[in-house]
Amino acid sequence: QIVERLASYGDIAIEGFRPGVADRLGIGAQQLQAINPELVYCSLSGFGQTGPMRSKAGHDLAYIAMGGGLVHKGQLRRPPSRSALPVADIAGGSYAAIAILAAMHARTPGDPGTVLDLSLYEAVLYSSAIRFGFDLPADSVDHLYPGNDLFTCGDGKLLALTIVEVKFWDNFVRATKTLEPAFGAEDFATGDSRLKNAERLMSLLDDMFATKTGAEWVALFDAADVPATVCVSTRDAIATEHAVARAMHVEADHGTVMPFPVIANGLHMPSKQTGAPPIGADGVGILDKLGFTSDEIASFGGQSVVQLPSSD
Repeated sequence: QIVERLASYGDIAIEGFRPGVADRLGIGAQQLQAINPELVYCSLSGFGQTGPMRSKAGHDLAYIAMGGGLVHKGQLRRPPSRSALPVADIAGGSYAAIAILAAMHARTPGDPGTVLDLSLYEAVLYSSAIRFGFDLPADSVDHLYPGNDLFTCGDGKLLALTIVEVKFWDNFVRATKTLEPAFGAEDFATGDSRLKNAERLMSLLDDMFATKTGAEWVALFDAADVPATVCVSTRDAIATEHAVARAMHVEADHGTVMPFPVIANGLHMPSKQTGAPPIGADGVGILDKLGFTSDEIASFGGQSVVQLPSSD
């Protein structure tokens, strides 16, 4: 009853079950669009609603592996490895948000609703195709740059040197000419020559970066307009001067407990800043708007059909 009334009232429905489960529960696309023909219905699953893998179990790492994201190296001297970030989950959620917004933008009154069939696997596959194309050999390093990698500094900190464009390599050579003149040699003058001589170049970089701390390298490269930074934890990241200036670390007023620190979402726009509501805080108002009586709402809470706000 609640889902059906929500469907009649709302614009968008999102489900993340395995294929067939929503239909079995009576909340599939056909069932809800029969109630609201203009509803935008988004299914976001592991492998999509069709195909032989539609019911296959999976998690983020599996989607990345099957989508082509773990065959090619991300670093010259290391085998392919996973990211600490849930890449497929983030990509799939972003794709879903974009697809839903596009469907809403295209919708006009009276038009039939849209059914979106999206998968985390396909989000990775599309991203992999953009990065690697269709025929890049698994052992290829043509997509890598020797000056775009991680290096260990004298204090043990990891330095992310991110040189891709010619101008940044030129800046780097000028900044380090008294420390390692070999970087200015003809063998390293172009992107192709640096890749061809990558082993020797990486060895020179290793030796040089071991001579200073991460902070010293960042100071040197910032002054020379060379893109480089030390790797930091999230805790350290939000404490930087830039993160503070960008208000990425804020105090959230929960309303029922003391304010606590959270990381902002990075969407900088004029808006009222509020904390997340307590679980169930909006439930009574929504159910009331859907036409349920106070007794029915209390019954839903008593049966754990919905979670209502605590009276504490």
